[in-house]
Formats: sequence, structure tokens, C-alpha cells
Amino acid sequence: MSFEQEDIEEAMDADSSDYGDDDDDDEDDYYTRNDGEDEGIDPNQEEDPENFDYSLLSVDETMELLGSMVAKASKDMQIPHHLARLLLVAYSWDVGKLLERHRVDPAGLMVDLHLVPKKQPRSMVTRAFVCPVCFQRCSKSNVTTLSCGHGFCDLCWNAYLTNQIQNGVSTSKLNNL
Repeated sequence: MSFEQEDIEEAMDADSSDYGDDDDDDEDDYYTRNDGEDEGIDPNQEEDPENFDYSLLSVDETMELLGSMVAKASKDMQIPHHLARLLLVAYSWDVGKLLERHRVDPAGLMVDLHLVPKKQPRSMVTRAFVCPVCFQRCSKSNVTTLSCGHGFCDLCWNAYLTNQIQNGVSTSKLNNL
């Protein structure tokens, strides 16, 4: 055997010794559970990542929780409770996020949720107006005209919107007005 061939065989023998019993230890770690080696890990803890502690609320507890959220939002933003409830629904009951948005731009919040128009629609009334709801004569300054051209006296229009909001009609349904 030549000198080069001996070096190659020795190198191969040395390499093969690297793949000895150490690999078996690694496989054991992979396939068996060794609770003693991991510090800081509770061996009694469930391994299911979806396992967490929770408690169920009764209907009364839920109503109380939601009521307190509405009361806080109403007080902090100085708005009626029914409007605070509507805003909380739009913000997925995240009081903190709603209050932050209101603090930054309260008028923009109402416009973004279509609770108030972006700009006051210009009146298309050119002469004496009779409200189609209450049949009262109204001056041009007391008429709200929609973008479609239909007009209503301010009393009827405000009563309609208040009724819709109190009945829980979403702003997306009011958006087309």
C-alpha cells in the first residue's frame, strides 16, 4: 500500500469514528421525553398550545361588562349611551382603541363611521318646501336634502336618524342615505 492510500484510509477511519455512539444520544433526545434536562419548564404543563385558562360569563355578567364599557366610552367621549354602543360595535368593543381614535380626531371618527356627513349636503330646495313626512311647510334653512334630491324637514330627519341608531341599525345600512 502506498503512503497516500494509508493516509486516506486513516482519514476515513477517523471520520467514521465521528459517527459513533454520539448520534444515538441525539436520537434518544428526539424520540424520548427527557423531562430532567430542561430547566425552567414545568413537566406537568400540557403541551397543547391551545390549552389556556378561561372562565365563562353568565348573561348577566356579560351585560354588566358591556354596560360598563358603554358607560366608560360615553363618559369619556361625552356622547349619549346609544351612540357609544354603536361606536363600540364598530370598534369590536375595544374601548382603548376607540378612545384613542376619538382623542385624535373626534369629528373624523364620526365621519368615518358615516354618523355625520363629510360635508353638509347643499339644499336643492328653491322655493317653499313641504316635508313629505309631516306635511309641514319649512323654510329652506330647515331642510336636509339627500344626495338623491329627496328632502325632509330637520325635525323629521333627526327623528328618523335617532330612531335608526337607537334600534341598532348599523352605519353601513345608513351609509346609502
